[in-house]
Amino acid sequence: MPIIGILKKDSIKDRHWEALNEKVAANHHRIPYDNYEVFVVEDLTKAKVLEYQEDIDEIGESAEKQKKIELTLKEIEGFWDTREFDFGPWGKRENSVLAGLSVQEITEKLEEDQMTLSSINAQRHVAPFKRQVEELIRVFSETS
Repeated sequence: MPIIGILKKDSIKDRHWEALNEKVAANHHRIPYDNYEVFVVEDLTKAKVLEYQEDIDEIGESAEKQKKIELTLKEIEGFWDTREFDFGPWGKRENSVLAGLSVQEITEKLEEDQMTLSSINAQRHVAPFKRQVEELIRVFSETS
């Protein structure tokens, strides 16, 4: 049963179960998902999920795309959260300048991440991460 395969994916979160339950609500049976590691086929049968194959496919596709968005955001945040910038003297001047990575490398990475975030922000599956994406876009644009 492909429906079970979709619902067992690790990308399926509470929000996806809620969306599924909204779809099957007409059948007056909620699918319990408090422990979605284990769910009962009887619950799926009572909810008549076979009637909602297209909806479940769409929910599964959305979950996979949201998982990719989430991983990309973690990667971007992880890079900048752990990045250390060292400053040191330059020649005989008293002012400190950025040491290590060049300003050009930092600027290129910042611009690349801004483009990635803009692309993510335009996707229809961004809803659960919209605030986070918009906040990162704002911070990065203020930084650049």
